[in-house]
Amino acid sequence: MDNQTDQIPPVSQPTPSTLVVLTEKDFPIRAIWLLKNSARPFFTYFAFIFGIVVLTAVSSSSSNSSSSFSTFQLLEFGFIIVSAPLLILFNILTWKNFHFSLDNQFLNLSQGVLSKQNRQIPYGVIQDVFVEQDLFDRIFGLASLRIENAAQAGMMPVTPRHGEMLGFKGSLVSIPGLSKESAEKLKDTILQKMHTTPTKEMGI
Repeated sequence: MDNQTDQIPPVSQPTPSTLVVLTEKDFPIRAIWLLKNSARPFFTYFAFIFGIVVLTAVSSSSSNSSSSFSTFQLLEFGFIIVSAPLLILFNILTWKNFHFSLDNQFLNLSQGVLSKQNRQIPYGVIQDVFVEQDLFDRIFGLASLRIENAAQAGMMPVTPRHGEMLGFKGSLVSIPGLSKESAEKLKDTILQKMHTTPTKEMGI
């Protein structure tokens, strides 16, 4: 009788938790957001410049008023022509250099064009997650996800001076330009991780 050795398949050891990482590729920022964020400051500039033009046209009574008005218009259009491509380029670079990922314990963030910034936010210190939409967002089916956390205690959220904030600043994280469906799904994912990763488990 021949001796045969039975082949016993190795038993895989169960892991305490499976590492699942979601990134901005799973919740992409749509390119049309660049148009929105680049156009918004110019509406403000146009309104301001238009007001000055009207005041200049009404108050000017000298003989050279028409030449002054034409010079002002030339400066106005020159400013727009020069600044528009720069603003669009800056928004593209900001967009391309912003990254986020969600693992089992942290919301990981990275941003910066000239200087890189990184931040890890434990789910246990996140205080609020909500979705926002303005008129432009509703028209084009976009939404912004806002995350407020207590990790940076005493730091107030900063509102950007021009356009819509993308990234993190102070205690606020802002991810605009998502589809409404993606924003809601990302919100639900973070809320679920907040409930399964309480603060005490993070040692905070």
